Amino acid sequence: MRRCAGSVRARLRRCVGQGDESRSLRPGVIEGECHMYFVVFATHKEEMGQERLQLQDAFAAYLHDLTQHPDVTVHHGGQTLSEREQIVTGFVLVIEAPSLEVAQAFVAGSPYAQAGTFAESHIRPWNWLTGRPG
Repeated sequence: MRRCAGSVRARLRRCVGQGDESRSLRPGVIEGECHMYFVVFATHKEEMGQERLQLQDAFAAYLHDLTQHPDVTVHHGGQTLSEREQIVTGFVLVIEAPSLEVAQAFVAGSPYAQAGTFAESHIRPWNWLTGRPG
């Protein structure tokens, strides 16, 4: 598999579909397009617990509906919990997208973000070294 050339940021990318005939492309991924992995860390506002619960199914559906975000693939995800009470405080996602801007738009388009449940969210490029698909 060929790596994308260029800056330090480009080292976090991988080119899909180039030089690996056995790999099938996911829906929405263009032959030869470079994608990066990102980790999304989001924390919900404490006072938005009821709203978060009401949106949980819609958020799960959003993560799996490629028609809503054809350039983004969600690889892993799960809720973060408080240390003592095991209360949901937010979530972490591992996603793949062509750019930070696309990843930001994906998070901003989520039902949680649209409803204003986030106290904060952070998206970081991630150099996935172990357990990576493909």
